[in-house]
Amino acid sequence: MPHDLRGAEIRPGDIVSMDFKVKLITNSEDFCNVTLESCLPMTSGGVDRLTISQVNTRQVFKKS
Repeated sequence: MPHDLRGAEIRPGDIVSMDFKVKLITNSEDFCNVTLESCLPMTSGGVDRLTISQVNTRQVFKKS
């Protein structure tokens, strides 16, 4: 059964969170685009991290 980092079952339609570090910002007057890199590696070796680009800052919020 598919599960999250803590072992909870995940189903289609569930809302999940994932921590990312901002790697690059493309400036504009209002909202900007960012390139993000996952804080946790995808493999046990700790090297491979997910990178996603062109995420609008309207879609994210800064943790305190």
